[in-house]
Amino acid sequence: GGPPPLEQAYAALDMGVELRPLPSVPDRRVELDGLGLLIIDDAPGLTPAQRREVSEWIERGGVLLVTLGPNAALAPIGQSFEPMLPAVVRWSERTPKGIDRGRDTLFQEAGTGLEDIGAKGRAQLDLGDDPQLTVITRWEDGAPFAIEHRMGRGVVYALTLPFDTDVSDLPLRPGFLELCKRMADTARTLGGVARSDVGATWSLPGFDEVEVARW
Repeated sequence: GGPPPLEQAYAALDMGVELRPLPSVPDRRVELDGLGLLIIDDAPGLTPAQRREVSEWIERGGVLLVTLGPNAALAPIGQSFEPMLPAVVRWSERTPKGIDRGRDTLFQEAGTGLEDIGAKGRAQLDLGDDPQLTVITRWEDGAPFAIEHRMGRGVVYALTLPFDTDVSDLPLRPGFLELCKRMADTARTLGGVARSDVGATWSLPGFDEVEVARW
């Protein structure tokens, strides 16, 4: 009962985000160009047409957050998350209590409580040696919890847990709000927001140095 965790989170954050629930992942450019952030929660992969259009949308500056749960590990033949997430997804019911706070750059100070999230399973990924993939948060045992993949002007984030409260307490922790805020801030930044309020913070994840030039 009630709105899903994402809707509740953005309502609580009051960031002026316009939510647009979709019955399926768009496979046409005209449907994607109006979006800054696309969140796919535990889907069994994407069709070739969806992967092509979503990949091109990301390269133009879109932000994709995909969560991997039991359904993601059951992708039928022909469906996957490549090239956004070039990895084999398997679901395991054996999991540590939570994340390693010492190896986390996603939740940071807001990661309180994520050391024990009562997870009843997690996605396990065979990432290979792809240099484009960066593990930004790890489970206690060192396995990837959150992954970042930069593609053109955009970026893909992947979590090895879905937003299902029957699977873990992740959506009930303060870090979940930080995750939602960071995704929206990143989408606004990469999407080329023309104006922002004076004194507003600009999030530029992935960059060590930033220079400002006056024109």
